[in-house]
Amino acid sequence: MDTHQLVATYGLDLEEKTRLPPKLNPHQQENVLIKCMDAKFESGGWVEFVTGFQSPRGRFRIVRPLPVDQGEPTYRVKGEGETFERVARESQLRGVANKGDISN
Repeated sequence: MDTHQLVATYGLDLEEKTRLPPKLNPHQQENVLIKCMDAKFESGGWVEFVTGFQSPRGRFRIVRPLPVDQGEPTYRVKGEGETFERVARESQLRGVANKGDISN
């Protein structure tokens, strides 16, 4: 991926892009830029899937952010009652109250 593709893909201006160390290969540059992107959700936060066809129900904890997939932040999430983790794109998720903030 060349400079202009990186800038277009990640919405960075050329000034910001040129601050990257010059000796990084394109893959390393992309990884650095991925870390610069603003993620909507943080590790440990609670989310739910946006309602849609076959979307899982319930609350999910963000386990960790993952590299950008097709220009969109992705996350590893784990359901409250599940023993496995899932991968979800940011557009598939919406934030919910922290577990301690819910009143019965």
